[in-house]
Amino acid sequence: MRSIPQSILVVGINHNTTSDHSSITITLSLPSSLEKITPQHAWHKATWDAFTSHSQSADMDISNLGAKEDTLHAISNITILIHQAIDIAVPFREPGKKVAPWWIHSLMLAKRAVKQADSHAGQNPTAINREDTHLKCSHWSTMVQQAKNTYRIKQVQSASTTTV
Repeated sequence: MRSIPQSILVVGINHNTTSDHSSITITLSLPSSLEKITPQHAWHKATWDAFTSHSQSADMDISNLGAKEDTLHAISNITILIHQAIDIAVPFREPGKKVAPWWIHSLMLAKRAVKQADSHAGQNPTAINREDTHLKCSHWSTMVQQAKNTYRIKQVQSASTTTV
């Protein structure tokens, strides 16, 4: 676990508030929980014959719908039937490879610091704020290159003569 001082990204004091007090803003880099990945269907691998077979097996007759409630009930049943047929006929796809496998948590934090500095420079465009944005952006670019190089080196080191 990181110590508190290492977790502090930005500390700011704003004297221009409507109160007689100044506000202090502290931005922390706390570990975030991973978002749940929503499984997605692999539509290109669908078995449409199975979909059709399941849909037709319900043998629904919607020709004699009288009242509004009958129509709404039929729509609900058809929707349920379609979802069931999709579950049967369309498999879920495997989670794909990361778009950037070299991306690491520290890059996210550095990118966030660049965005915050850029926003701050936009709100208060002083030479110091623009320089801060430039330095953070330059640092982030260097970190990205280092992360890519480290990833590539690890890939080469882990490769064998049969996997190259």
